[in-house]
Amino acid sequence: MTEHPGREKPVQYYDPNIFYTYHVVVFDLVALAAAVAAGDVPRRVIQPNMEFLNAQVRALRELLHYPGVRVVKRAEVRQNETQP
Repeated sequence: MTEHPGREKPVQYYDPNIFYTYHVVVFDLVALAAAVAAGDVPRRVIQPNMEFLNAQVRALRELLHYPGVRVVKRAEVRQNETQP
């Protein structure tokens, strides 16, 4: 860093009442997914949106074809409640 004559470095004070917290902002989901696929980032950072996926499969049924997603069809027997 170049020194500038006449400029003083800012003084930094320690304040024990200041605490820092950290969080992330995902600004490029495709890059994050690529890093997971490459093995550079743990798989746990990406979670499927199961609410959205289940809504999609209810609408599209067997027509849903997303890579890495399998459609599961299950038969249920329901009794008619009006019959004794």
